[in-house]
Amino acid sequence: MGNMKKKLLSILLLICMIFGLVACGGLSESSTNKTSKINFDSFDPAKIKTMADFLKYKDTENFNYQEMTTEDYYIVVLDINGVNYRCTAKLPQDAYNELNQIEDFDLREKKMQELNATLQVEKIENLNDKIPKQEELDKYIGKTGSDLFNEGWDYYYYNLEEMEAGMNYGLFSYTVAFDYSGPKLENTDDFDFYKEFGDLKVKSVKYSGIGNATDINY
Repeated sequence: MGNMKKKLLSILLLICMIFGLVACGGLSESSTNKTSKINFDSFDPAKIKTMADFLKYKDTENFNYQEMTTEDYYIVVLDINGVNYRCTAKLPQDAYNELNQIEDFDLREKKMQELNATLQVEKIENLNDKIPKQEELDKYIGKTGSDLFNEGWDYYYYNLEEMEAGMNYGLFSYTVAFDYSGPKLENTDDFDFYKEFGDLKVKSVKYSGIGNATDINY
């Protein structure tokens, strides 16, 4: 029962992150556009001390954010003027346990807001600095789809007209084009992407945006 409640907590707290993703590929490119009421120009990582300080730049209208709560950490990613910053704060065990006991989502959100004022920021990372250069991506040319799958790449869409796929790997999303000269593939109900693309060779890999950036293992 305890593990089920932990999973439920994680799922519910992932809702905000999911809404912050665009086509399962990342934050909106226009998430910090001119229509925002937030003064993003005032953002200074050096002045951010608590998670509440960081969340002042969370734009719920333009969905410039991802959030994740684990048993140990509260992680928030914000797109601020086109730069993706990831803020990590240690979540005390007693705070996690208290959150885990609250079944109502709105009450849990209210409690999380109270905690944010006291959660000290452990680190803030500029994730744009981690975007791989095109030369690094070009090293995948000639590899097969199965090579990518085995390395941990996964798809979130595919286009049989262009023979390309949107794929996530680590922090980021990419558009991967495959070399194919056979008969046109049909997108049937039982279409198996892994089977059909597994033997195809990669023609190009292009960075397309932020992916699930709350995974602090990357």
